[in-house]
Amino acid sequence: MSFIDPLLSEAYYSSYNKTTTHNRSGTSRTVQSCLHKPVRTALRNVWPPGPFTNVYSVDLTKLGPEQLSAVKQQFDQELQHFTQSLQALNMARSKFTECIQDIKSLSSPENTQQKLLVPASASLYLPGTVADNNKFMVDIGTGYYVDKTAEEAIVFYEKKVTKLNKEALQIQNIIKEKSQYSLAIEEKIRQASLNRHQELAKQQEAAGTAK
Repeated sequence: MSFIDPLLSEAYYSSYNKTTTHNRSGTSRTVQSCLHKPVRTALRNVWPPGPFTNVYSVDLTKLGPEQLSAVKQQFDQELQHFTQSLQALNMARSKFTECIQDIKSLSSPENTQQKLLVPASASLYLPGTVADNNKFMVDIGTGYYVDKTAEEAIVFYEKKVTKLNKEALQIQNIIKEKSQYSLAIEEKIRQASLNRHQELAKQQEAAGTAK
């Protein structure tokens, strides 16, 4: 029975081990494997996003350069946040896809009784043999494992990929919208700064004329 360590789409993504396998001809190959102990990095605090101030309701024409700069800084922080969210989701989606590929590879008929090196630590491997290449222990989250056939496990991960695709598309749309608004704020900052310089120049000119 093979242990498949998935990526938890809403909370975690998993760092995978490279497991060296040996085919019947004795040739070794490296599988980008989701097997065994995960190294989880939290995606929480990345997605879903935290509560941000709705600056879309602010009339930019009534703000001075300093106020516009403050709004721009907040927008840049939000944009960075969503960009990190998208990167994390893309990594999670990539890992789920690798799990699907690994299941298909391990469950193929030619890989029956396949020999492999199982990572016991970062630098220690143990020889093993896949006893049943159609049964997998799938981590469904928080350390709970469920027996699934190869077909069931593939369906499980495909659903995860589909969900991540939808979430990634939503974030891409948010990033696009915020990027456009950020550019608009930059233009307002330049225009406000130019107007201020022109106003100061007029005041200086008027003061010089009065003398």
